[in-house]
Amino acid sequence: MNKEIFKIDTKENADSTKNNMIRYINENTGDFLSISIDSIARKVGISVSSVSRFSQKMGFSSFKDLQLYVNEENIKKNQSYTINDGTTIEEIVKNITTYNSYTIKETSDILNNEEINKVTNEIISSKVVLIYGVGSSALAAQELNTNLKKTGINCAYFSDFHSILAILSTLSDDSLVILISSSLKSHEIKFIYDYCYKNKIKNLLITKDTTILEYEPSYKITFKTIDQKERYSSISSKTAQLFIADVIFNSVTNDFVKNKKELIKKTNDLISEWNETK
Repeated sequence: MNKEIFKIDTKENADSTKNNMIRYINENTGDFLSISIDSIARKVGISVSSVSRFSQKMGFSSFKDLQLYVNEENIKKNQSYTINDGTTIEEIVKNITTYNSYTIKETSDILNNEEINKVTNEIISSKVVLIYGVGSSALAAQELNTNLKKTGINCAYFSDFHSILAILSTLSDDSLVILISSSLKSHEIKFIYDYCYKNKIKNLLITKDTTILEYEPSYKITFKTIDQKERYSSISSKTAQLFIADVIFNSVTNDFVKNKKELIKKTNDLISEWNETK
């Protein structure tokens, strides 16, 4: 994870007072938080008044406010994700909180907004959307399917391999297949993925690991998890997949609201008419 507090200002000279201060804060955060403004000025090689002006230039009313901000950011960026043995209820709660906190934070950091936008447009323009997931991945697949139906998307969810096989052969190049799997190692997932590739059917992979792929999918969204010591259920993978499913659904919904206001108005009018009959 990038632990920089501030980014170097590329519009200024590399050795400007501003960039020298930023570099010092990033590389010596502990010192910056523990020593006086006079000591910082000496270490950076500038005057005390220059340190004060830097604080104001960065948007803070005083040097002390700058230190408080740096301290808060330092705590966030150096947050540790420690998993204990989990023998008590308190430890179990802490572990599950850690798994989920790590997954959402780290996954949100690596999400590709441009890819999300492309997936959104593909879902909206596709004639049919098939969503496949088994085990814990089935939860995200089912949730995404249920939510997309609310926007009028023609989609279907499958957790049974033989059921989706019967539909695959009917798909054309204006269809989209969404595969949700942490590892992509199951024979069923590989078969569906290979079929889509060979028959030029657009596909989206939501997964943790794409290194085993022989060829690039149409779209891919990856997530991060902490490996569990004892895997009774995939805690963080399940959270990551549901998180991504919600991101996709909300992106589709935003586009739906923006481009289909008349349809939404008719729906709301119909709901109001129903409420008046009660």
